[in-house]
Amino acid sequence: MPITEMNEQALLRLYAPWEEPDRHRQGDEIIDGRRPSQLAIPKTLRGHVNRWRELGYEGASETSRVLLTHWFRGEHLIGDSGFRYYFCQREAIETLVYLYEVERTRTVSGLISEYGSPENPLAALGIPPTENAWAKYAFKLATGTGKTKCMSLAIVWSYFHALYEQDSDMTARLLVIAPGLTVYERLLEDFGGGKIFHEDPLIPHFEVEFARWLDYAEDVVAFAKNAGPQALRIDYLDSEGRISHYIPDFFVRDNNGDYFLVETKGYPDPNVEYKKKAAHSWCQSASKASGVSWTYLFVHQMEWNFSNFRSLAELILIATRMPS
Repeated sequence: MPITEMNEQALLRLYAPWEEPDRHRQGDEIIDGRRPSQLAIPKTLRGHVNRWRELGYEGASETSRVLLTHWFRGEHLIGDSGFRYYFCQREAIETLVYLYEVERTRTVSGLISEYGSPENPLAALGIPPTENAWAKYAFKLATGTGKTKCMSLAIVWSYFHALYEQDSDMTARLLVIAPGLTVYERLLEDFGGGKIFHEDPLIPHFEVEFARWLDYAEDVVAFAKNAGPQALRIDYLDSEGRISHYIPDFFVRDNNGDYFLVETKGYPDPNVEYKKKAAHSWCQSASKASGVSWTYLFVHQMEWNFSNFRSLAELILIATRMPS
Protein backbone atom coordinates (compact mmCIF):
# COMPACT_ATOMS: atom_id res chain seq x y z
CA MET A 1 0.00 0.00 0.00
CA PRO A 2 1.54 3.35 -1.00
CA ILE A 3 2.16 5.93 1.75
CA THR A 4 0.00 8.97 1.10
CA GLU A 5 0.32 10.81 4.40
CA MET A 6 3.24 11.34 6.77
CA ASN A 7 2.81 11.44 10.54
CA GLU A 8 5.03 14.43 11.30
CA GLN A 9 4.47 14.03 15.03
CA ALA A 10 6.51 10.84 14.90
CA LEU A 11 9.55 12.91 13.82
CA LEU A 12 9.37 15.39 16.68
CA ARG A 13 12.19 15.08 19.21
CA LEU A 14 10.85 14.47 22.71
CA TYR A 15 14.07 15.41 24.53
CA ALA A 16 17.72 16.14 23.79
CA PRO A 17 20.03 13.10 23.75
CA TRP A 18 21.90 14.40 26.81
CA GLU A 19 18.69 14.90 28.81
CA GLU A 20 17.09 12.25 30.99
CA PRO A 21 14.05 10.90 29.13
CA ASP A 22 10.82 12.34 30.53
CA ARG A 23 8.41 11.29 27.76
CA HIS A 24 8.01 8.34 25.43
CA ARG A 25 5.83 7.20 22.54
CA GLN A 26 3.25 4.51 22.86
CA GLY A 27 1.67 3.95 19.48
CA ASP A 28 0.50 7.36 18.30
CA GLU A 29 0.45 8.77 21.81
CA ILE A 30 3.14 10.64 23.72
CA ILE A 31 3.19 9.47 27.33
CA ASP A 32 4.72 11.44 30.20
CA GLY A 33 7.57 9.73 32.01
CA ARG A 34 10.41 7.51 30.91
CA ARG A 35 9.58 4.28 29.13
CA PRO A 36 9.73 1.64 31.88
CA SER A 37 12.13 -1.23 31.46
CA GLN A 38 10.64 -4.70 31.18
CA LEU A 39 13.60 -6.15 33.10
CA ALA A 40 13.66 -6.13 36.89
CA ILE A 41 17.33 -5.28 37.44
CA PRO A 42 17.50 -2.16 35.19
CA LYS A 43 14.12 -0.98 36.48
CA THR A 44 15.31 -1.15 40.09
CA LEU A 45 18.80 0.19 39.43
CA ARG A 46 17.54 3.31 37.64
CA GLY A 47 15.89 4.52 40.83
CA HIS A 48 18.96 3.81 42.95
CA VAL A 49 21.34 5.55 40.53
CA ASN A 50 19.01 8.55 40.13
CA ARG A 51 18.95 9.12 43.90
CA TRP A 52 22.72 8.67 44.10
CA ARG A 53 23.22 11.23 41.33
CA GLU A 54 20.95 13.72 43.11
CA LEU A 55 23.05 13.32 46.27
CA GLY A 56 26.20 14.34 44.42
CA TYR A 57 27.61 10.80 44.07
CA GLU A 58 27.69 10.30 47.82
CA GLY A 59 29.98 7.49 48.91
CA ALA A 60 32.10 7.51 45.76
CA SER A 61 35.83 8.17 45.86
CA GLU A 62 37.14 11.65 45.13
CA THR A 63 38.53 10.42 41.81
CA SER A 64 35.14 9.10 40.74
CA ARG A 65 33.33 12.26 41.83
CA VAL A 66 35.80 14.53 40.01
CA LEU A 67 35.52 12.54 36.78
CA LEU A 68 31.73 12.17 36.84
CA THR A 69 31.25 15.85 37.61
CA HIS A 70 33.69 16.85 34.87
CA TRP A 71 32.09 14.62 32.23
CA PHE A 72 28.48 15.52 32.90
CA ARG A 73 28.52 19.06 34.28
CA GLY A 74 27.23 20.48 30.98
CA GLU A 75 28.54 21.36 27.56
CA HIS A 76 32.21 20.94 26.68
CA LEU A 77 33.94 22.95 23.99
CA ILE A 78 35.88 20.92 21.42
CA GLY A 79 37.43 23.26 18.90
CA ASP A 80 34.59 25.58 17.94
CA SER A 81 31.83 23.05 18.63
CA GLY A 82 29.87 22.15 21.74
CA PHE A 83 29.86 18.55 22.96
CA ARG A 84 27.79 16.71 25.57
CA TYR A 85 27.77 13.07 26.51
CA TYR A 86 24.42 11.37 25.93
CA PHE A 87 22.29 10.50 28.92
CA CYS A 88 22.45 6.78 28.08
CA GLN A 89 26.27 7.00 28.21
CA ARG A 90 26.09 8.88 31.49
CA GLU A 91 23.70 6.41 33.06
CA ALA A 92 25.83 3.47 31.97
CA ILE A 93 29.08 4.69 33.55
CA GLU A 94 27.27 6.01 36.64
CA THR A 95 25.69 2.59 37.14
CA LEU A 96 29.07 0.89 36.78
CA VAL A 97 30.66 3.17 39.40
CA TYR A 98 27.66 2.85 41.71
CA LEU A 99 27.64 -0.94 41.62
CA TYR A 100 31.37 -1.56 41.74
CA GLU A 101 32.62 1.16 44.06
CA VAL A 102 29.71 2.40 46.16
CA GLU A 103 27.55 -0.70 46.65
CA ARG A 104 30.39 -3.17 45.97
CA THR A 105 27.97 -5.50 44.17
CA ARG A 106 30.43 -7.60 42.22
CA THR A 107 28.75 -10.94 41.56
CA VAL A 108 25.93 -12.05 39.31
CA SER A 109 24.10 -13.55 42.25
CA GLY A 110 24.55 -10.30 44.17
CA LEU A 111 23.00 -8.31 41.32
CA ILE A 112 20.02 -10.64 41.12
CA SER A 113 19.58 -10.82 44.88
CA GLU A 114 19.79 -7.05 45.45
CA TYR A 115 18.07 -5.68 42.36
CA GLY A 116 16.14 -8.59 40.84
CA SER A 117 12.43 -9.24 40.91
CA PRO A 118 10.89 -9.60 44.38
CA GLU A 119 8.57 -12.17 42.83
CA ASN A 120 11.52 -14.53 42.41
CA PRO A 121 13.62 -14.10 45.58
CA LEU A 122 15.45 -17.41 45.16
CA ALA A 123 16.74 -16.74 41.62
CA ALA A 124 20.21 -15.84 42.88
CA LEU A 125 20.62 -19.31 44.37
CA GLY A 126 20.67 -20.82 40.90
CA ILE A 127 23.90 -19.07 39.89
CA PRO A 128 26.84 -21.53 39.83
CA PRO A 129 30.02 -20.48 41.68
CA THR A 130 31.99 -20.23 38.43
CA GLU A 131 29.66 -17.42 37.28
CA ASN A 132 30.44 -15.47 40.45
CA ALA A 133 34.22 -15.72 40.12
CA TRP A 134 34.58 -12.35 38.38
CA ALA A 135 32.66 -9.09 38.46
CA LYS A 136 30.52 -8.90 35.32
CA TYR A 137 28.49 -5.94 34.08
CA ALA A 138 26.70 -5.55 30.75
CA PHE A 139 25.15 -2.34 29.36
CA LYS A 140 22.69 -2.40 26.50
CA LEU A 141 22.75 0.65 24.24
CA ALA A 142 21.03 1.09 20.90
CA THR A 143 23.05 1.23 17.70
CA GLY A 144 24.54 4.68 17.20
CA THR A 145 24.21 5.82 20.82
CA GLY A 146 27.93 5.70 21.52
CA LYS A 147 29.06 2.44 23.06
CA THR A 148 32.67 3.37 22.25
CA LYS A 149 32.23 6.54 24.32
CA CYS A 150 31.10 4.40 27.25
CA MET A 151 34.16 2.20 26.86
CA SER A 152 36.46 5.22 26.95
CA LEU A 153 34.74 6.58 30.08
CA ALA A 154 35.17 3.23 31.83
CA ILE A 155 38.83 3.02 30.81
CA VAL A 156 39.63 6.52 32.08
CA TRP A 157 37.76 5.87 35.34
CA SER A 158 39.68 2.65 35.99
CA TYR A 159 43.04 4.18 35.07
CA PHE A 160 42.80 7.26 37.29
CA HIS A 161 41.16 5.35 40.13
CA ALA A 162 44.13 3.00 40.17
CA LEU A 163 46.49 5.98 39.95
CA TYR A 164 45.04 8.21 42.67
CA GLU A 165 43.09 6.06 45.14
CA GLN A 166 45.39 4.48 47.71
CA ASP A 167 43.22 1.41 48.34
CA SER A 168 42.07 1.01 44.73
CA ASP A 169 41.61 -2.47 43.31
CA MET A 170 41.14 -1.10 39.80
CA THR A 171 43.71 -1.47 37.04
CA ALA A 172 45.63 1.01 34.91
CA ARG A 173 46.13 -1.60 32.17
CA LEU A 174 43.10 -2.52 30.10
CA LEU A 175 42.36 -4.83 27.19
CA VAL A 176 39.74 -4.00 24.55
CA ILE A 177 38.28 -7.11 22.92
CA ALA A 178 36.40 -7.03 19.60
CA PRO A 179 34.00 -9.79 18.50
CA GLY A 180 35.12 -9.65 14.88
CA LEU A 181 37.22 -7.90 12.27
CA THR A 182 34.62 -5.27 11.38
CA VAL A 183 34.16 -4.11 14.96
CA TYR A 184 37.91 -4.35 15.53
CA GLU A 185 38.61 -1.96 12.66
CA ARG A 186 36.03 0.51 13.98
CA LEU A 187 37.51 0.37 17.47
CA LEU A 188 40.98 0.84 16.02
CA GLU A 189 39.85 4.11 14.44
CA ASP A 190 38.92 5.47 17.89
CA PHE A 191 41.48 3.84 20.16
CA GLY A 192 44.44 3.63 17.80
CA GLY A 193 47.17 6.00 18.98
CA GLY A 194 44.93 7.02 21.87
CA LYS A 195 42.84 9.17 19.49
CA ILE A 196 39.65 9.20 21.56
CA PHE A 197 41.54 10.21 24.72
CA HIS A 198 43.00 13.23 22.95
CA GLU A 199 39.85 14.35 21.15
CA ASP A 200 37.10 13.76 23.73
CA PRO A 201 36.84 15.73 27.00
CA LEU A 202 37.71 12.68 29.06
CA ILE A 203 40.36 14.17 31.33
CA PRO A 204 39.90 17.34 33.43
CA HIS A 205 42.70 19.64 32.30
CA PHE A 206 42.29 22.80 34.38
CA GLU A 207 43.54 21.19 37.60
CA VAL A 208 46.48 19.70 35.72
CA GLU A 209 47.28 23.07 34.13
CA PHE A 210 47.05 24.82 37.51
CA ALA A 211 49.32 22.25 39.16
CA ARG A 212 51.93 22.83 36.45
CA TRP A 213 51.67 26.57 37.05
CA LEU A 214 52.20 26.08 40.81
CA ASP A 215 55.34 24.14 39.95
CA TYR A 216 56.81 27.23 38.25
CA ALA A 217 55.27 30.13 40.21
CA GLU A 218 58.17 32.15 41.59
CA ASP A 219 56.84 32.51 45.15
CA VAL A 220 55.36 29.02 45.68
CA VAL A 221 57.55 26.91 47.97
CA ALA A 222 55.37 23.79 48.11
CA PHE A 223 51.96 22.50 47.11
CA ALA A 224 49.98 19.27 47.31
CA LYS A 225 46.82 17.92 45.70
CA ASN A 226 44.11 17.35 48.27
CA ALA A 227 43.13 13.81 47.31
CA GLY A 228 43.04 10.22 48.47
CA PRO A 229 41.75 8.63 51.69
CA GLN A 230 43.35 11.33 53.89
CA ALA A 231 41.91 14.26 51.91
CA LEU A 232 40.51 17.21 53.82
CA ARG A 233 36.70 17.13 53.69
CA ILE A 234 34.81 20.20 54.88
CA ASP A 235 31.19 19.77 55.93
CA TYR A 236 28.70 22.33 54.61
CA LEU A 237 24.97 22.78 54.00
CA ASP A 238 24.25 22.73 50.27
CA SER A 239 21.67 24.75 48.33
CA GLU A 240 18.93 22.36 49.43
CA GLY A 241 19.90 22.41 53.09
CA ARG A 242 21.55 18.97 53.11
CA ILE A 243 24.85 18.18 54.80
CA SER A 244 27.49 17.60 52.12
CA HIS A 245 31.26 17.26 51.98
CA TYR A 246 33.49 19.69 50.13
CA ILE A 247 37.00 18.67 49.07
CA PRO A 248 39.12 21.70 47.98
CA ASP A 249 41.72 21.08 45.29
CA PHE A 250 45.14 22.17 46.61
CA PHE A 251 47.21 23.08 49.66
CA VAL A 252 49.82 25.75 48.84
CA ARG A 253 52.62 27.39 50.88
CA ASP A 254 54.34 30.57 49.70
CA ASN A 255 57.80 32.00 50.44
CA ASN A 256 56.42 34.02 53.36
CA GLY A 257 55.38 30.86 55.17
CA ASP A 258 51.66 31.51 54.58
CA TYR A 259 49.29 28.69 53.63
CA PHE A 260 46.47 28.66 51.12
CA LEU A 261 43.51 26.40 50.51
CA VAL A 262 42.82 26.63 46.77
CA GLU A 263 39.79 25.70 44.70
CA THR A 264 39.95 25.66 40.90
CA LYS A 265 36.62 25.82 39.13
CA GLY A 266 35.86 25.52 35.44
CA TYR A 267 32.11 24.93 35.47
CA PRO A 268 28.94 26.31 37.12
CA ASP A 269 28.18 24.92 40.58
CA PRO A 270 25.05 25.92 42.51
CA ASN A 271 26.85 25.20 45.78
CA VAL A 272 29.91 27.40 45.22
CA GLU A 273 28.90 30.13 47.67
CA TYR A 274 28.10 27.56 50.37
CA LYS A 275 31.45 25.86 49.83
CA LYS A 276 33.27 29.21 49.93
CA LYS A 277 31.67 30.12 53.23
CA ALA A 278 32.59 26.77 54.77
CA ALA A 279 36.17 26.96 53.44
CA HIS A 280 36.66 30.51 54.74
CA SER A 281 35.44 29.37 58.15
CA TRP A 282 37.84 26.40 58.08
CA CYS A 283 40.78 28.69 57.23
CA GLN A 284 39.92 31.04 60.09
CA SER A 285 39.82 28.12 62.53
CA ALA A 286 43.07 26.66 61.15
CA SER A 287 44.84 30.02 61.45
CA LYS A 288 43.70 30.44 65.03
CA ALA A 289 44.64 26.89 66.03
CA SER A 290 48.02 26.73 64.24
CA GLY A 291 49.27 30.31 64.61
CA VAL A 292 50.05 30.50 60.88
CA SER A 293 48.03 32.23 58.20
CA TRP A 294 45.54 30.19 56.18
CA THR A 295 43.66 31.83 53.27
CA TYR A 296 41.06 30.42 50.92
CA LEU A 297 41.49 31.17 47.20
CA PHE A 298 38.85 30.55 44.56
CA VAL A 299 40.30 30.41 41.03
CA HIS A 300 37.81 30.51 38.18
CA GLN A 301 38.95 29.13 34.84
CA MET A 302 37.36 31.98 32.88
CA GLU A 303 39.48 34.60 34.63
CA TRP A 304 42.49 32.30 34.59
CA ASN A 305 42.34 31.88 30.82
CA PHE A 306 42.49 35.63 30.27
CA SER A 307 45.33 36.32 32.72
CA ASN A 308 49.05 35.71 32.76
CA PHE A 309 49.99 35.25 36.40
CA ARG A 310 53.64 34.89 37.22
CA SER A 311 53.31 34.57 40.99
CA LEU A 312 50.90 33.54 43.68
CA ALA A 313 50.88 37.16 44.89
CA GLU A 314 49.46 38.28 41.54
CA LEU A 315 46.87 35.53 41.65
CA ILE A 316 45.77 36.50 45.15
CA LEU A 317 44.87 40.01 43.97
CA ILE A 318 42.36 38.54 41.50
CA ALA A 319 41.29 35.24 43.03
CA THR A 320 39.11 36.63 45.83
CA ARG A 321 37.23 38.77 43.29
CA MET A 322 36.63 35.99 40.80
CA PRO A 323 32.97 35.19 40.03
CA SER A 324 31.22 31.98 41.03
